Amino acid sequence: MSEISRTGPQSGVLSESSIKKTAKNKGDFSAVLARAGKNSESAPLTSQAKESLGVITSENYTVSHLLVRNSKFATDTWNIIHSPINQNKDFTKIQPGAQVWIDPETKEISWRQENLAEPAVQTRKNVQVRRTPDLSKEADSLAESLVRAVSQEIGKNYEDVDCYELVVKGLSSLGIQYSGRGGLKDALMNRALASSLPSNAYLTGEGLVNACGNHLFSGTYININDPDVLAKEVYESLGPNLRHGGILSLSTRTRGHTGVVAARDDQWTYINSGRMDNNIGDRVPSLGVGQEDLLAELRNWFRLAKSRGEALSVSLGELNREKLMAYAAPTPGPILV
Repeated sequence: MSEISRTGPQSGVLSESSIKKTAKNKGDFSAVLARAGKNSESAPLTSQAKESLGVITSENYTVSHLLVRNSKFATDTWNIIHSPINQNKDFTKIQPGAQVWIDPETKEISWRQENLAEPAVQTRKNVQVRRTPDLSKEADSLAESLVRAVSQEIGKNYEDVDCYELVVKGLSSLGIQYSGRGGLKDALMNRALASSLPSNAYLTGEGLVNACGNHLFSGTYININDPDVLAKEVYESLGPNLRHGGILSLSTRTRGHTGVVAARDDQWTYINSGRMDNNIGDRVPSLGVGQEDLLAELRNWFRLAKSRGEALSVSLGELNREKLMAYAAPTPGPILV
């Protein structure tokens, strides 16, 4: 695992929208709506003090996304989310379609679920967990190319390739223009500045997924009591969306990390650059690029968050070929084939 200091705010990760489920019949649907009503933080319609932050959508899929895009609250996003009045709110229950408000005086966040087009059943027994990689299916060529590219960096020292640079190298190998005018880095920095954020705010794994991929899972976990148990629960929640070539980001308020999910010997692994506490491959530097057991790495990060008294955010995404095309290098590369 890596303990790389963060210089900017972490990207939006305050929702858990990874697993889609449908109700079995009309009775189930009514029950789901009833539960959704109980779980939502209802904003009084008569209150003139509250200001609307917007609606949770596939584009703005977390409260932090809405705050960052609001010129009035953008620079104070993480202080608002982690403030005493909001820190115990279960933002992971917010579903697409929810209206979100903020009290400009107290900074309290509230929301109301509206028009759930696809009800989510919250019981764990309905979650179909893929505990080990399904290697019987042919891997997506784009994802396979990314894994192959970052695997070539295994064994290098951290000072030569850090965790973010590792993923960037992988994208560059696919024919993506990262640096230079009109490149992906330029786009991410301009997007951050347009949101009144530090220019490097989106130079993260999540920033890369926002620009050229799709989000599969995101969740923030606060008040961590038993990190080992929680790590296993999150691993199981990730299960249906884990895939070869996924980009997994882990972050606390002061630390951030990213890497690529891969499969090895029927086991989910994490190719990343950092402290190699759980390396499963060939001998690598203690601080550098390696391939680690994914569950063990999650456990380390939950332990770190608990020791620091911080929340841990977990985000998983995958590359999108059409979005990548927007940043294709002038010379045709693999993604143009």
